[in-house]
This record gives sequence, C-alpha cells and structure tokens, in this order.
Amino acid sequence: MPRQTLLTQAFIKSVPSFPVTERLTQLMEHQCLLLAAISDLLGEGPPKATKAKKDKPRAAYGIQTYLDECEADQVDPIRTEHAVLKYAAEHAIPREFMAMAFHEFVERMTDNAKRQKNWPLTFNNYIRGNYLKLWWCKPDGSYELTSTGNQAMAKHGGR
Repeated sequence: MPRQTLLTQAFIKSVPSFPVTERLTQLMEHQCLLLAAISDLLGEGPPKATKAKKDKPRAAYGIQTYLDECEADQVDPIRTEHAVLKYAAEHAIPREFMAMAFHEFVERMTDNAKRQKNWPLTFNNYIRGNYLKLWWCKPDGSYELTSTGNQAMAKHGGR
C-alpha cells in the first residue's frame, strides 16, 4: 500500500469520529502528503524499502543429489500436491504406472548423468510429454503399457 494512503488512514483514525465530507477527506490527504514530503526532506519517517538481496540461483545438480537431499529432509521426491500427480489423477494414469515411471526416470537420469535445477519439474515434463514412452492412451481413455513399459514394469514393478 502506498505510503500516502497509510498516512491518510493513520491520520483519519487519529481524528475523533465525526461525519467526514469528501472535501475534508481531500484536505486531510493533501495534509498527509505535505507531512510526508517534509518528513522525507528532513530525513525522518520510516526507512524506504530496499530491494531484498536475491539468493544466487542454484546450479544444476544430479538426480542422486536431489534424492539424497529429499531423504535427509525426510520428504518425498515428488510431493503429493505436485502438478504431475494432479495431472496423472485428472488423466486417470494408474498409480503403478506413475511409480514405475518415476523409477525408470531416475534410472535413465542417473545413467546419462543429467543435471537439472528442478527435478520435480523435469519429471512433470517427461510425464506430460510422454518422453519415457512407457504407456499409450487407448481411444477409450484408458492406458496400456508399451513394450518398453512392460520391460520397465518387469524391472521396477516390485518396488
């Protein structure tokens, strides 16, 4: 909220209650602006807002580092409220397919030593873009594993 509005509100609250006309309100606002200008000239008043120092953006890091940090913080690598899980629920992608996809994703990202700044977002992109090619959507809207998906399910299905 602008400083002048805050000052006007503070000034109005300090005046005993009485019916306020539009002209009186304008005069009070003008007086508050003048007081704020005088205060600024004298170097008084609240300190002006300064830009907060931004943290340096995190460098890209490997998936294993991300998983280790999640384990240390005792959080799930993909939070239950993450968009990728909402997407899967909205599109009726079976949970066991999503679990298998995550294990396959981690394995592939570990194998090629890929580095990212945001692993949940990367997983989201892989699911939405069907980059893993683990399933296909049938015309009736249900999902079925591809041959690659069947291989991955055999490998990761017990997890």
